[in-house]
Amino acid sequence: MEWLFSWEVASWFIAGLIGAALAFLALDDFRLAKLFFLLAAANAVGGVAMWGSRADLSVWQRYLSVFLLTGGIGILCLCAFRYVETKRKAKDKPQPTEEVNAPINDQPSIQASLVIDSVTVENIGFHVEIQNGPLFPVKNIRYTVGTPDASDNEFQSPLPRMLAPSGKLTLPTPPAATGFLKFRQFNTVIVTVFYTNGDKQREKEFICKCRFLFDSDQTKAGAIISPEAVEQRPSQISDHEANFDSLFLQLAKNRGSLAFPAFEVVNQKPNIIRIENDKRTFLFDPIARVVSFKTKTQSGKWVVLEQPLRQTERGGHIIFISWDESKGRTLSVDGVASNGN
Repeated sequence: MEWLFSWEVASWFIAGLIGAALAFLALDDFRLAKLFFLLAAANAVGGVAMWGSRADLSVWQRYLSVFLLTGGIGILCLCAFRYVETKRKAKDKPQPTEEVNAPINDQPSIQASLVIDSVTVENIGFHVEIQNGPLFPVKNIRYTVGTPDASDNEFQSPLPRMLAPSGKLTLPTPPAATGFLKFRQFNTVIVTVFYTNGDKQREKEFICKCRFLFDSDQTKAGAIISPEAVEQRPSQISDHEANFDSLFLQLAKNRGSLAFPAFEVVNQKPNIIRIENDKRTFLFDPIARVVSFKTKTQSGKWVVLEQPLRQTERGGHIIFISWDESKGRTLSVDGVASNGN
């Protein structure tokens, strides 16, 4: 046994045992790694003891040397055990999964593109196509389309829609004859889509705002324009509030159309909206539960259109009014329209 614990032999055994311990550690076999570190330490202690018994030193020097070297080996063994335990805890720690990012991944994704239908010297006819992402259905889709010729007159569909995952939907816009978008060297179209996710337990409203920039060379029938910038985020009340200064200026024109959402309650108070001038008056009254649009004809006669406010899930309504002193006028509330001449 003396030769077995001699340093000439023990050093090779110790190196082999430490190498085996590191190999098992790389294979995530932490129990065997600890075992081989322990065997390496035991072999080293045996080698130190054998050296101490043969060393040409006084008795107290041999005992002191063996004690110090054995203590050092014990400390190294404990450090090796701690390192193995640290690796084991890191391996057993739960790794982040997709559920950790659920608040981000829960947000649906809407993609939009602008399709040019027709081009004349003065006007451009177009529509907008949207596609839902592959993960979540969306519902209660509402949208506005703003152009340089109708920045105060954003068109909005009066009919909320639903869209399945990966589903597509065409958003109509006013025909080119209305002058909604005129031909020019550089054009800008802003499309804002409001929608809610399909989760009934965690229903939340989102907004997707797309800005399309294109020049006269791209303005060709059949051209598909991708958005230059896209913003997607949870919606806020301020996103729905109409710019009533712009509405007032628009109502002063001889013809035009307005589309905007209106909420029955804002800041915990009834949201009564009244806009009037000497030719037209618009009233949104959630207390009387009525919407009215009063306008004067060319002959001086007043025409009054009214629609009741029906119950909606969140107290929100989509209002659309249009007027032309020589042709007529329209009031639409949540898709139900009244017409007058």
